[in-house]
Amino acid sequence: MGYTVGKQRVCNSLYVLLQHAQEAGEITKKRREYLLKQCEHMAQELVLLLNHKQSTSLSMADHKRILNTISYVVLQGLEKMEERSLQELEIDACFERGLLVLQDKEQQTRNLLNQLRRNRLPFCNERYNSVMDEQIPHYLGQLSTYEGILYYSHTTEDLDYPLVDGIPLFHDMYHLDGMDLVLYYMERFALEHTFCEYFREELPEFLRRYEQQKGVTVEYLGLNLCELLWYQCFASLMLFQKPSLLLAEQDVKRLRALLRHCSLKEAVQKVNHAIAASMGKSVADYLTLFEEQLQAQLQVFVRDAYALLVYEEAVDDRFVIDLTQGEDEETFLTLLEEVEKYACLQDKIQHLRSQKISAYDLIDLLENAVFMNEEYDAYYEQLSLEEIAVLLKLLHPAGGNFHEAWKLDDADLREIEQEQEWQYRFINHIRQRSQKEREKLCELLNKLRIRS
Repeated sequence: MGYTVGKQRVCNSLYVLLQHAQEAGEITKKRREYLLKQCEHMAQELVLLLNHKQSTSLSMADHKRILNTISYVVLQGLEKMEERSLQELEIDACFERGLLVLQDKEQQTRNLLNQLRRNRLPFCNERYNSVMDEQIPHYLGQLSTYEGILYYSHTTEDLDYPLVDGIPLFHDMYHLDGMDLVLYYMERFALEHTFCEYFREELPEFLRRYEQQKGVTVEYLGLNLCELLWYQCFASLMLFQKPSLLLAEQDVKRLRALLRHCSLKEAVQKVNHAIAASMGKSVADYLTLFEEQLQAQLQVFVRDAYALLVYEEAVDDRFVIDLTQGEDEETFLTLLEEVEKYACLQDKIQHLRSQKISAYDLIDLLENAVFMNEEYDAYYEQLSLEEIAVLLKLLHPAGGNFHEAWKLDDADLREIEQEQEWQYRFINHIRQRSQKEREKLCELLNKLRIRS
């Protein structure tokens, strides 16, 4: 694909441009006033368009929108011309030329959208799908309405599937708006998509590993897939001289050791040359724009053992727990009645410990207040570190996700729900465990995998 990512316009306002042209001696004050009068005449025509020729009255907001549209469209017509041409040019002619430019950009955007939809990736992500199925189609649909001309200059779409350098509307990073912003975004999106398409066959397995390793689903995350895959591709090219996504845990250790003894800058450049050979120069040139950003992430990966890469973890079966779901309601109520019969705390604890019940049922029992006050503390004292780890995993499933390891410090413990007494006393019990026990508990939590 021979995409070129467009350039930013030097001046974003026709009215500022005319002022600068007068100050630079390119046009006279009289000429500037004449051109502004032409703009006002065109504004009156657009007022009639907006009001379906029924009225000439307009709100301040709509009047500003019309003036912005005139400025935007005329600048499109002037984009490849010198300011000196303002001496002869008529605004309406430049406006018509600008419309032709915008219609061409609109068609380019439609072509890119159709291509992306045809080559859609097996990536179940809300933002990724929203851009292709809702946001861009909605904007293009607005351009086809009766007053569509007024939508060329501005878009309200979120464009919230992030590119490698972020989300354009949130950061206003491109200093563009309207059709220019949408096309610029789509050109970059298409280049990133081309890179990701190379790994289509491996992508489902990679995403499965990602979700397993991070403990989350990718559906609602603000992920940039291109950057995520670039690191995997980098690792594979450095280790095996071929682009791939699928790594083993041992591969990550080898890469970290390798990068400690080479120039990261040269390694990134070498990989981008290999990408150019495999996927085309336009994709490689685009990724080269972010070499420093990617290199910075690799530095953290080498220095701090940062979990940058996704890999197939070597699972120790000793730390895999298979949990069955809880009993049906009738069986659970029978269990609850049996426990509540014991007046003696030690008998109650002993009975609970003798039952082969699911951790889910145990949580339900605790929520039904089978203990009171200090009785919870006495029960928790009977639990092994392994049992405490399982309860913590179920109570706080978000713990240890992404790149965060369990620490069980105050910040960690504050994030865990403590609204009920059993929860509050459970967390307080963990705080009172010795430092050595808490370190062992963290080790268990970071290794523990629960299969339901």
